[in-house]
Amino acid sequence: MQLLTEMREKFWEIDIYTDKALIENYQSSLDKVQMKYALFCFIMFYTALTYLYWRILTDQRPIGDNLLFESYVPEGMSFWFLLAWQHIPAGALISIEMAMDFLICSILSLSAQQYRLLRYEMERVFGTLEKKGDSEENISKRIRRCNDQLTFLLSFRNTLNEAFSYLMLAYIGVVVLILCFEVYLLFQMDSIEHIIKILAYSGFIFFEFFVCYCYPAQDLTVDAEQLANSIYFSEWYKYPNHCKEILMLVGKSQIRVVFTAGGLLELDLPTGMAVS
Repeated sequence: MQLLTEMREKFWEIDIYTDKALIENYQSSLDKVQMKYALFCFIMFYTALTYLYWRILTDQRPIGDNLLFESYVPEGMSFWFLLAWQHIPAGALISIEMAMDFLICSILSLSAQQYRLLRYEMERVFGTLEKKGDSEENISKRIRRCNDQLTFLLSFRNTLNEAFSYLMLAYIGVVVLILCFEVYLLFQMDSIEHIIKILAYSGFIFFEFFVCYCYPAQDLTVDAEQLANSIYFSEWYKYPNHCKEILMLVGKSQIRVVFTAGGLLELDLPTGMAVS
């Protein structure tokens, strides 16, 4: 809840800007997140439905092997009652996984957007090309505003890692374990149907890990690293009265912004490829 509260209260809104290119870039990024979510939901539900219902649809026998989770059906217990009952944990597992995946994906994507807005502000901290020569007081206010936002974003990075870092370490451990089992089963199968099923399942795990975690985390790191360049190219050296403030900002912008798994692994594209 602290994360969501801080995002609502301290994240900059795009509504206050009038730059058309900036607004279009921001909206394009949001549209990409929505497209990822729609595609993810489709693949998730298709995989879940195929995995849960394929046996009962093809075999059509009310036996324990055809339940959502294969189990023994005691005498006097209705197969259909057990089938309905097993929908509760199945639905809960799918809902929790989807919620966690896109909660983290959305937070990382929106955090990256905040660094883009901060870069935009820093590039214009001494005024736009049309409004050079702004008052010293206004320049100082803009510098303080950027400094306060950067301080918050660095603090938010710590809060984000504290909330999800160890959870991500456990998640990566599960992913690696599942992939090891799937590769082992792949070499044991002699049925094309089972091989295709294993490949599809493994492919979905790759998709989930890369799209929901590695790509957004990589974007966040890259956008944060570009902040120092934006500060430098604001032509700060032409304003000697503000050199000290700007140099402090440059130093603070050198702090790396990474999303980690238990503090042991940085989540980015190289890590995703290594896990794969």
